[in-house]
Amino acid sequence: MQIFGGTRRLALGAFILAGLLLIGFNVAWLTRLLNPPLPANSSAVKTALSQWHAYQALEDRLARKAEAIGVMWASWPASEPRRESRPDGPVAEPARPSMAADVPLPAVNGILQIVAPGGPSRTLAMIDGGVRGENDQISGFTIERITAAGVAFGRDGRRWFVPAPEVPFSVDQGR
Repeated sequence: MQIFGGTRRLALGAFILAGLLLIGFNVAWLTRLLNPPLPANSSAVKTALSQWHAYQALEDRLARKAEAIGVMWASWPASEPRRESRPDGPVAEPARPSMAADVPLPAVNGILQIVAPGGPSRTLAMIDGGVRGENDQISGFTIERITAAGVAFGRDGRRWFVPAPEVPFSVDQGR
């Protein structure tokens, strides 16, 4: 075997080749560092998937319930303005009329906001284990208004406000 150029040229070529390999290795690791793959088994992803499946099941149940009572699912008010999933600032609670201690109010377990991409949104409340909308009747009360802050009930010309429970966990994690 014949070497062209001598040992000095061979050492320079080896040095350049080692430098190119080192640059390629660093680029590959930098790409992995800046664009990490989404861990499929992380608890946040599992929680988001389970909540998404629960949302889809709830939407299917609501559609079947609406069909059973003869209401078209698409007849939700289309003129309702689109709401953001999270308010920009603190949510002001409506003024609370005086509550009578002798009136047992329904328990509000949570607030659901269903937002269709590019379409109308609907706010529902989980009350006494069931999903209810505005103008529904429960235990003799009429649900007058549902907001992120809570539910306003009415009966016999009087109004009560039951605040929504604090959320210990959220899928968006405050972002």
